[in-house]
Amino acid sequence: MPMTEKPNYYIKAAKDFVENDQLNEAVIYAAYALEIAEKKKDIKNAQDYLRRFYERTTDINLETIAASEAASQTFENDASAAHKATIVNAYIALDKYSKILKRTDPEKFKPTKKKDPALEFEINRYNTQITEAKATLKEFEQQAAEWHYNQGAELVGSADIASNKKAAKHFRYSYEYVPSFKDAEAQYADARKKGTTRLGVTNFEWSGYEHGNAGASLSNKVIENLVNNASKYEFFEAINREQLDRILDEQQLSVSGLMDESTTVELGNISGVNVILVGQISSCGVDRQRLDARRERFEKSVVVRKEKYINEKGKEKTRNIYGTVYATGVINEKTSSATLTANFMVIDVKTGAVVLAGEVSGQQSWNYTWLSSASGDERAVPSSYKKKEVQFPMEESLLNDALSQAALEVYNKLAPFATEASL
Repeated sequence: MPMTEKPNYYIKAAKDFVENDQLNEAVIYAAYALEIAEKKKDIKNAQDYLRRFYERTTDINLETIAASEAASQTFENDASAAHKATIVNAYIALDKYSKILKRTDPEKFKPTKKKDPALEFEINRYNTQITEAKATLKEFEQQAAEWHYNQGAELVGSADIASNKKAAKHFRYSYEYVPSFKDAEAQYADARKKGTTRLGVTNFEWSGYEHGNAGASLSNKVIENLVNNASKYEFFEAINREQLDRILDEQQLSVSGLMDESTTVELGNISGVNVILVGQISSCGVDRQRLDARRERFEKSVVVRKEKYINEKGKEKTRNIYGTVYATGVINEKTSSATLTANFMVIDVKTGAVVLAGEVSGQQSWNYTWLSSASGDERAVPSSYKKKEVQFPMEESLLNDALSQAALEVYNKLAPFATEASL
């Protein structure tokens, strides 16, 4: 870390670290402060922190190392590797502040005031210990990778999702411990595929005459939200519409009417999909209104003339004379709003059970106000009023925004289920 700040900066940082119980960082920053300090005040402040926390922090690190050594004499599981990592980190922390103090001018360890004791504590380097601890950690990580690989291998033969999900996690841990460990990444990919809950999203049913593609649009937007957030869910994914349609066609199945729970047993024959989302739009439309015109009176203080006057220094000046002007205008307003309400269910294709259900809605509004005519002094008319009428926005544009809102609601209701499936 480059020492680009003044000593007081490092002392303040040390204080903050102490308050957050981060003693290693506190001692490191206090050591930095002492190294660069020149003024007695700064040297004293750095010494005070080191007197208070150096020995305590060192003792804590050494005690942590001893306890972790005792708890990991031989490899047993992840905890054993975690203990070895703790040992490495403790030695690195010890060595980091010791290195700074070793290179610090010895004069700075002398007291700045007679009543203060000198800084007298043993400063050791830990290069050898770090090297040995890292070597041991590497051995334990190798054993952890092997252990997880074997655990995964025992589970991959199972046909159920839960077992394959566990297997995938073991293979992932394996190559996270040791990159490129055996074929763990390939095994993970295969087990993850078998352990993933796949959601098929059907077109929302919509029996209205207008906006006939609203059901398909809503479904597409739900899928888009799921795909955009796919990285959040390790073992959950939405299959695309083409895949679902192909599966249904191959098995000569129809999702029509599946909002009626009594028909969900038909889904038991679907393969390649674990849960399926079906929905129904109950209302969908765009309303346009042109409100009755209204008259409004305006007034404004404006400069009506200028006059000359003699100021206190006898010089001629010009000043504005203000007055109030008035106008009357005809105000017109147009409004348009798109609204949509839909219900959906997520159904387990094996059991026909409804695992999630909900209602969502979306709304998008537009309004436009303009001044069609005015009489009187135009200066009184607010400049914010537009003078020309514009056309209503396209209905499909407004409805598209309402559909986006409803699709986001569907996704938000699905998210906890997707998270649970990925645990």
